[in-house]
Amino acid sequence: MQALNEADYEKKFIDAGGINTCYIEAGSGHPLILIHGGGAGANSYGNWYGCMELFAKNFRVIAIDMLGFGLTDSPDPASFEYTHKTRYDHVAAFIRAMGFDKVTLVG
Repeated sequence: MQALNEADYEKKFIDAGGINTCYIEAGSGHPLILIHGGGAGANSYGNWYGCMELFAKNFRVIAIDMLGFGLTDSPDPASFEYTHKTRYDHVAAFIRAMGFDKVTLVG
């Protein structure tokens, strides 16, 4: 079954390096982490809902709301620098917080 509604996925939260991070997941097995784009209004569900059930047949699929998007924290730009490095660091902190040693990233 393909999920057609965002309500089909439970929104979960985890502290990733001090950033309250929202994610959705489906399936089991090797972690496949989906990274959404950075356009206005981007979030994990909006970018990945059409692929989640297909990928979940073979993986534990996890789509995160990136730093400053969706329901993940948006630190104040007056005191936080939004750079590629801070985004990479956030994803790495998420992977550690989830307790994963190895993952596959798609994005």
